Amino acid sequence: MNNFEAPVDGKKLRVAFTHDIFAAQAYGGISRYFVGLVKALNDIDDFKAKIFAPLYRNVYAAQLPKSMLYGYKIPDLRRSQRVVNAIDESISRFPLCSYRPNIIHETYYSQRPTWARNAIRVTTVYDMIHEIYPDQLGDAKYLTPLKKKAIDRCDYIFCISRKTQEDLVDIMGVDPKKTVVTHLGFDALKRSDTDDVNKDACREKPYLLFVGRRSGYKNFEKFLRAFSYSPVLRATFNIVCFGGGKIAADERLLMTELGLREGEVTQQDGDDVALAGAYRHAAAFVYPSLYEGFGIPPLEAMSFGCPVLCSNTSSIPEVVGDAGDYFDPTNTESIRSCLENLAAHNSWRDTLIRRGYERCKMFSWERCAMVTAETYRKIA
Repeated sequence: MNNFEAPVDGKKLRVAFTHDIFAAQAYGGISRYFVGLVKALNDIDDFKAKIFAPLYRNVYAAQLPKSMLYGYKIPDLRRSQRVVNAIDESISRFPLCSYRPNIIHETYYSQRPTWARNAIRVTTVYDMIHEIYPDQLGDAKYLTPLKKKAIDRCDYIFCISRKTQEDLVDIMGVDPKKTVVTHLGFDALKRSDTDDVNKDACREKPYLLFVGRRSGYKNFEKFLRAFSYSPVLRATFNIVCFGGGKIAADERLLMTELGLREGEVTQQDGDDVALAGAYRHAAAFVYPSLYEGFGIPPLEAMSFGCPVLCSNTSSIPEVVGDAGDYFDPTNTESIRSCLENLAAHNSWRDTLIRRGYERCKMFSWERCAMVTAETYRKIA
């Protein structure tokens, strides 16, 4: 492990977050994590935290005060990604010399480390999806070697759930003493009383909500089959998919084969305000994913009083706790039974809503920052 160099002012530990994710991601959970973390760390007396992304395209970073961000926002031009990375790696060296960080926190997996003299180097592992489902993710052959290289060069690894930690140790043989679990926080979505689109969606009948990508390990097909096989569910609910792209031709073909009528399954897009409305008006949020490194959508749903029905696999029970009703995501009958149970028992729905409000309070960026700060102090 690298030697610790005393902070410039003798009091604060200086943490520098690298450009990687902010150059790569305009929106997304990983960049939200680091923006939430840098803000919360700067509220802790003995810390100073700053993102060094000379050229970035991230929307969340652009909202930070200048004291927490070194960089200039550029248009979201994907073709310039390699050029932007090369420029960021080169330019970051100079402001980092002045900042003199005690800890460099790499925000994503890169070929070369961001330069920092005598700094302890850490990174965060978010999941092992690329290693578990390489055939479903086209960039797995490229990303996994980069992840391994980043893990090998870092002094310490943060994992966003115990399941991610376990999988990292099992799959890549990392020493568990080199790792620590820091659960994520989540950002409360903006509320609006004018989300008429979602009110219209439940005007005919209540709806079950599915959020995000639908292909592969996200397991939307099993949910769709469970729904279609149940006369009770079809008589009681529709399905609304939020995000994840328009319903594709192969999905429509499957719906036809399952006998689903036009309008029983619809798709919406929109901003965070629209997503908040989708949660707020849903009869339940269904999360049938086979694997998640953490899983923020269930917490978002809970914060809007939306009951959570979810898989009993990976990190999902770790996050949801007793605030959800669980099913086996590989078993259509298990999914169907769980959904029908909610439809039949209003008292159980009320219990899940009450538990959800309490559960989501346990996950905040302040708590995430406190655990992270404690680990920074230890390794420093």
